[in-house]
Amino acid sequence: MLLKHSRVIGVVLLLNLLFGAGLARADSAESLVNELSSVASLSGSFTQQQYGNDGSLLQESSGTFVMQRPQMLRWETTEPFPQLLVTDGATVWLYDPDLEQVTISRLDQQISSSPAVILSGDLATIRRHYTVSGSKGSYLLRPIDDQAFTELRLTFRKQMLASMELLDSLGQTTRFVFSGVQASESQPQEYFTFEPPPGSDILINE
Repeated sequence: MLLKHSRVIGVVLLLNLLFGAGLARADSAESLVNELSSVASLSGSFTQQQYGNDGSLLQESSGTFVMQRPQMLRWETTEPFPQLLVTDGATVWLYDPDLEQVTISRLDQQISSSPAVILSGDLATIRRHYTVSGSKGSYLLRPIDDQAFTELRLTFRKQMLASMELLDSLGQTTRFVFSGVQASESQPQEYFTFEPPPGSDILINE
């Protein structure tokens, strides 16, 4: 359960990274916001790897994603176990087909338990929560407040987010690598809503 929970938090962190953000130098923070704000919608594939503080591989997963401003996401894990996370910017649905279970939460609940608020592209928010160093193509963020992570590294390639590496307070590292990333103006709205399949167990996080 701990690994599954950390995976969900990592995905929500990614959402907030792409559409939300602290700073050491204003030019670094502003440069980061410009890169994050360059597109309205992204889609592609991902691989996610989590490593222990001794460098051992704890888990690995892969799948596809679709993101759209403001804070809409469809994140589908296909390997090694299917799982679907969908948010319309207000509600989060997490569907586990193996368990036939759907967990429904408010997005602000997930954000409050997540270590980041980065992707809205709001420079004031970034400055309030993070110090940012680096320049175009590579950025290192460190939280100003006490958070569940100590460092976050973002890299861009051809103005597209290429990878994200998160070092948490336990010394564990989670790395996302993105491929086949495409930008667009918008995506079909049905990507960001979810109807629980008949017979599913539904859990509500108040």
